[in-house]
Order: sequence, then structure tokens, then C-alpha cells
Amino acid sequence: MRKNSLTIFLGLLVVTGAWLLDRLTKNLVIEGWIRQGPVFLSWVQTTVHHNFGLLGNLPFPRWSIFFLTGTAMLLLAYGLYDALKGKNARNFLSLSLVMGGALGNLYDRLALGYVFDWLMFFKTSIINLADAFITLGLIMYAVNHLRKQACREGVDEIPAVNC
Repeated sequence: MRKNSLTIFLGLLVVTGAWLLDRLTKNLVIEGWIRQGPVFLSWVQTTVHHNFGLLGNLPFPRWSIFFLTGTAMLLLAYGLYDALKGKNARNFLSLSLVMGGALGNLYDRLALGYVFDWLMFFKTSIINLADAFITLGLIMYAVNHLRKQACREGVDEIPAVNC
């Protein structure tokens, strides 16, 4: 039980930290502390974008965005419960990162009516830290799943797969 308590504490820390870091960076851009313009060469820039849609500003009815977000939150909650029940701290922490990012974007939708995006890549794709946390958490989750599958199939001779 002690290990689960530590995992839950770390998961809450990850969710809260991701949400707070997302809010902080958005507020820094809104208040002008982070200026608009090139950040890294010409392929990363800061900008201001109001995303009223879903996944790259695709126009969806507002009710469907909230329905999809609610469904995703329920699936995340189940995944967190399942990871905790199975004593899989890696899955729990990666899904906590996804949850923190999802809460950051949900907060924007509820408070502003849109998601505030501010990092532009290659002058085409605009995201925020919440999007980055969601993506990173999903990648971590997939890698852990593939690692566990490799261990089950007896592929423990691969150095990167510590079974």
C-alpha cells in the first residue's frame, strides 16, 4: 500500500505541475512576458492563437468537443485506476501527464471558450504546453506498453528493455 501511496502522490504532483506550468506559460504570453517572434532559428516561434475547434482547429460543435473531452477524461480515469490496481507506476505517471495536459486545455475551454495556443512550429502547427504534455504522456505510455509486451514475449536480450 505504501508504494501505491507514493505513486498516487507523484501522480498528483505530475497532474498539478503540468497544469500549473501550462497556465503559467499561457499567462506569460498573454501578459507579454514572453514576446511573440522567433525562439529557435526560424522553425519555432511564439505567437497567439485562439483554437475554437479540436485537433488543429478543426471546426466541431462546442457540445461535441465537451462530449469528447469528457469521454477522454473518463477513459483516463479508468486507465489511472487500472495502472494503480496493476501496480504499474510508469503507466500511472504517464497517464497523469496526459491528465495534467488535458485539464490545462479543458480549463481554457471553460474559462475562455477556446484553447490558447502559443508555440508555432514550421509556421504551420500551433500548440501549447498542455498539448506537449498530452503527447509526451501518450508516447511514454506506448513505450511502456511495448516494453512490457517485449518482456512477456521473452525479448529481454534487448539492452533498452529492462524486464
